[in-house]
Amino acid sequence: MSNVSYASDWLKEHHWSQAIQAQAKPEEITWLTTNNQKVLALYTEKTTQTYSQGIILLHDIDNHPDWPQVLHPLRTQLPQHGWSTLSLQMPIVTNQNQSNFDSLLLQAEPRITAAINFLKNKQIKQIILLGHGIGATLAAAYIEKHITQRPEIIALIGIGFYTNSQTSSWLNITKTLPNIPISILDIFGQNDLPWVLTSANERLQSARQSGKLGNPVFSDRTTKVQQLALNKTGNMRFRQIKILGANHGFLNQTATLIKHIRGWLTKHIIRQSQ
Repeated sequence: MSNVSYASDWLKEHHWSQAIQAQAKPEEITWLTTNNQKVLALYTEKTTQTYSQGIILLHDIDNHPDWPQVLHPLRTQLPQHGWSTLSLQMPIVTNQNQSNFDSLLLQAEPRITAAINFLKNKQIKQIILLGHGIGATLAAAYIEKHITQRPEIIALIGIGFYTNSQTSSWLNITKTLPNIPISILDIFGQNDLPWVLTSANERLQSARQSGKLGNPVFSDRTTKVQQLALNKTGNMRFRQIKILGANHGFLNQTATLIKHIRGWLTKHIIRQSQ
């Protein structure tokens, strides 16, 4: 186990894994090994051969990989439209104080890496990280830290990004987004949690800074033109969507959530990769 200031609540993870195994399809149940521990994940293979990308789902705090709101609908319905999904059990924070939150990323990183390697072993070579709440913020922090070593990560989808504006750590999503140069979908509900709503405009402005360079050195004219365009506009592959009437769990708005995610994936990921 990692030498950090806290460890996941393995007893609660075990309890949840037992409950999930009792209701999930046997072929979906997957165990990933990380730090000499087995971590549950649910793999749902696409039912059509439409797309070659895979999506890793990271749940919100106090949730699990088959949480009935957001996670279960996404992990089971996206494969019906051509995307294989892997929903990952994230570390469980038992004492939700700042120091434990700060250490959460160190516990989550090897799990996300194991999930990426699992999909790559399935010959899925382009991967999208999709997170809900603090899972979205963890996904962003992972990409910021590992994007140069993980070119297979091509996009980030954040549903109701958690943020703590009082810190400069990875928990402040507005400090992370400027360092992510790939396609980003920021989607949230009109009646979402307070920190999601109050940070929406700042997320938009900070994400648009991604890709800008000061005093760049250009290797050729094409690179120069591309970088000067970035310096002028920032990351134009960032999209923010507010779903009217939706709360943080998208109660009674699941179909709308999935429709927007599918539309964005088709327009910004599939068409651009063709």
